[in-house]
Amino acid sequence: MENKPVLQLKRELRVETFRQSSFDTAHQMFKDDEGKPMELTDNQCDIFTIIYHKLFNRNHIKTFTRFGKSLTVGLAVLARISTYPEKWCIASGNKEQAGIIMSYIIQHIFDNEYTMKKFVPDKGDTMEAIRRYKNKNRLNFLLTNGLLGEVFITNAKGAMGFGAPNVVLDEAALISDDEEALVFRMLGDQLDNFYFKIGNPWESGHFRETDEDPNYFNMTVNWKEGIREERITMEQVQEAKRRPFFDVMYECKFPPRDAMDDKAWIPLLTRDDIDRALIDEITGFGLNKLGVDVAGEGRNFSVIIQRFTNFARLLYKKNEPDTMAVGEVLINAKHK
Repeated sequence: MENKPVLQLKRELRVETFRQSSFDTAHQMFKDDEGKPMELTDNQCDIFTIIYHKLFNRNHIKTFTRFGKSLTVGLAVLARISTYPEKWCIASGNKEQAGIIMSYIIQHIFDNEYTMKKFVPDKGDTMEAIRRYKNKNRLNFLLTNGLLGEVFITNAKGAMGFGAPNVVLDEAALISDDEEALVFRMLGDQLDNFYFKIGNPWESGHFRETDEDPNYFNMTVNWKEGIREERITMEQVQEAKRRPFFDVMYECKFPPRDAMDDKAWIPLLTRDDIDRALIDEITGFGLNKLGVDVAGEGRNFSVIIQRFTNFARLLYKKNEPDTMAVGEVLINAKHK
């Protein structure tokens, strides 16, 4: 049995106390594809709870593929923005991915009078067109006292210039560390903010880091939970085991750091290799040579490397195309 930190266990117990009320809320407000009252599973109720009640400021969720995360997130965000005057952003690597959650939000606006009456279509839009095409990038809901609930979608690179105190980052592991930083900065000017990262655990610096960060509420929904909740069959699991990436997409485990990623790239150096290579102080022995590459023009750098048998040291790196200037540095380096 997994040994979890006490804080994580307390958080999980707190989430469970809301499970029935979240089931009831979704059951009363929303309908499934057959027009019947929505019935969320336990894990879907917990995801709904985390968003709708904003229990924790930082959240890291891993789910097996085809679990129904986009639907659940969409329902929770819709229930929230039609009740509270808040701004929410759904971000992902591209707008098409973020648009999946938005399409679920649009689809279920019309499930009940509560959300439908508060929804404010853009000028020129008809309810029927919105219901049919589900292709809006931004939705507004008019609440009491003229206040608005709002949700919009963006890709990670498009997050620059936008701000939102509540951010859902979908398929978070497929977004680079630099792009994730652009999304995270959206929270910057709001002291009370909410960040929700969800996806499959592909190798990712930021997604792996938040998985290990005790400041984040951590939740994992693997195939075993899917079997228990009857969202997947054992036959499907056995078939998936014969295919690549089962550990990532069904076990919800990060791949070994030296394993290939979802695009079949295999890193020449793992993060552990790089960490071991970064040594602050070391004494060179054996071979002692200088290597120089002089920049020709443009944005290239002139570089001087000192190479020993056991390691290499960067002595000089500068945007300096003047051969004479670099030569002087090289002479000084040779006599050190």
